[in-house]
Amino acid sequence: MKLADLTYMNVSFRKATQRDNDFAFQTKKTLLTGYVDQIWGWDEQKQVLLHARRFIPDKIRVIRHLGYFTYRSWRETGCLRSWAGIDGCARIPKLFTCSYIST
Repeated sequence: MKLADLTYMNVSFRKATQRDNDFAFQTKKTLLTGYVDQIWGWDEQKQVLLHARRFIPDKIRVIRHLGYFTYRSWRETGCLRSWAGIDGCARIPKLFTCSYIST
């Protein structure tokens, strides 16, 4: 399935910009803090630095969902890092989605 094929399911993607840095970090933090804390302990400063080093807008897409309870407007619900394979299909090694994060 190609990313463009998901639009009919009320999901779309847009290229990230530097302005999405905080949204991407907050999404990742919300989803991973518990897991990271169990293994290494959550160090906020370290995580901010790691995120800053790894956040490359050209390689990230912001996931948007067309919600029925948000007056049929697009809402950003997550981020993914992807690239197209030689077959034209998306490769998605990192996917973070959290529908209750506000933008």
